[in-house]
Amino acid sequence: MRITALFRQAGWDVSVCLLVIGAVLSGHPILRWGVYAYTVILLLLHLVVLGMGLRVRPVRQGEPVPQWFYHLLYGINVSALLLSGSWLWAALWGLIWILAARHRSSSGRYN
Repeated sequence: MRITALFRQAGWDVSVCLLVIGAVLSGHPILRWGVYAYTVILLLLHLVVLGMGLRVRPVRQGEPVPQWFYHLLYGINVSALLLSGSWLWAALWGLIWILAARHRSSSGRYN
């Protein structure tokens, strides 16, 4: 997969990963609150989707993004938060990672 196609399809996920890294490295309150808000919203959405048994149909736009790429992004988020001492937020991102993987296995689409 070409790098441009990868970022076109997974651009939001890459942006969130950069937000987490920026919040960890800079410690800026606005970035931290952005991470907190996005984490809570994403976790709630995953819980609602799985709790209701909803299935998301895969969106096919060219070659799909490999699953390892999403695992890499989630791993970076969890690792960065762990290294910064944000144990609660790292745990929540770990839970999001597990829910996303479970969602992926049941619906054929990641996120």
